[in-house]
Amino acid sequence: MTRPAYQFNSIIVRSPSRSVVNGLRAEDRGSPTYEGVKAEHDAYVEAMRDAGVKVTLLPALETFPDSIFVEDPALVFTEGGGSASAGSGHARQGSRGNRADAA
Repeated sequence: MTRPAYQFNSIIVRSPSRSVVNGLRAEDRGSPTYEGVKAEHDAYVEAMRDAGVKVTLLPALETFPDSIFVEDPALVFTEGGGSASAGSGHARQGSRGNRADAA
């Protein structure tokens, strides 16, 4: 019998802000619309909930267009937990002070 090495049971997401259209892009494929990004985000959240995943939804941050991406890995155990913040500088500022929101 094959057993997965991991099993997600909860995620943290942030609502997209209207400034999301000004976010960073790997390649220029035109500007996204807020409505399009919001619809994709809502569908993702719904898919996670339908899969039985607990979703913690944080409020939008207009100052940080890329703040919808909550990607820091975390290990959580009964005794405690920890996270690894891979980024630094301006791109990371949108997550500062908001970790308690998800607790």
